[in-house]
Amino acid sequence: FDRACPYEANGIARVTWDKKDPLYAVCPSCKSKFNLISRTVESGPSEYPLYTYSCDYIGGSLHVY
Repeated sequence: FDRACPYEANGIARVTWDKKDPLYAVCPSCKSKFNLISRTVESGPSEYPLYTYSCDYIGGSLHVY
């Protein structure tokens, strides 16, 4: 997942894992809460989920795209 909150226009706000429930990430600025399993917005002003990347582990190297 991209750690940039999709609601924050400046792209500076970084989501962090919810210490009470690690299945969620929360934006400290707008308080949007993102479900990391279903890839949905649980609450807050964000209309969009966190951007996801595809990953492969090939020959000892991690490829992210």
